[in-house]
Amino acid sequence: MMKVSHICAYPVKSAAGVSLRFSRLTQKGLEQDRHWALIGADNEVITAREFPQLLALKPEFTSDGLSLEFEGAAVLNIPYSPDNTDVTRITVFKNPATAVVLSDAINTWFSDYLHISCRLVYMDAHCHRDVLFENGGKEGDVVAYADECPILLLTEASLEDLNARLEQPVTYRNFRPNLVVQGSQAFAEDDWQSVQIGECEFEVGQRCQRCVLTTIDPDTQIKHKSQEPLRTLSTYRRHPAGGVAFGIHLIPRRLGTIRLGDSVEALA
Repeated sequence: MMKVSHICAYPVKSAAGVSLRFSRLTQKGLEQDRHWALIGADNEVITAREFPQLLALKPEFTSDGLSLEFEGAAVLNIPYSPDNTDVTRITVFKNPATAVVLSDAINTWFSDYLHISCRLVYMDAHCHRDVLFENGGKEGDVVAYADECPILLLTEASLEDLNARLEQPVTYRNFRPNLVVQGSQAFAEDDWQSVQIGECEFEVGQRCQRCVLTTIDPDTQIKHKSQEPLRTLSTYRRHPAGGVAFGIHLIPRRLGTIRLGDSVEALA
């Protein structure tokens, strides 16, 4: 029987993840997943592809916001409800979205940390971003600041298949999924069209096209000198649109709460 073995949210886009025992599913994905992101002077979202040091920042959910840790020490508190409510237009990989900009003090901290001028933005209830049609979206489908779709799912069997081909195994953390599933056959998820997870249902948007971020060690923030695991994936996991595929994107169709150990059933 397939079941959920890991649940992860990434509150700040490109920062470290938070492992959860359960999470409420919203139309935009797991609650508060990638609801914060950094933008540069051009209002384009900044990621760990260009700034790997973002991976060293560890968020933790608190009663009134996020506590951000760096090298084991709390360095910043980020409120759930920013003082600013003005909506700003931003872009995520050149695609439009809206956001509210956080305080000058928070923005100064991130600018000093990355040594560039940047601002932290938040997707509140008034902000919006569509799931693109080419990513499997339909009218009304929305996403926060995740790359393409609300949920990314990996299976343990597919990861084990990959690791059997690598000299140095990687973990699911290299791929930054929201959900990890155990009990399937390797790459069985490629053929899923819809899936039920506990009380929630999803439509599969597409297979996930992987990028250089997977080659950056989530603990050391150092890129693999041989571009692994992308190099090995390129030998047997080509994506129809180019590059390599690993994991699948999901779009919520029935909301609820997802818990560790929830059963997973491919519906089609």
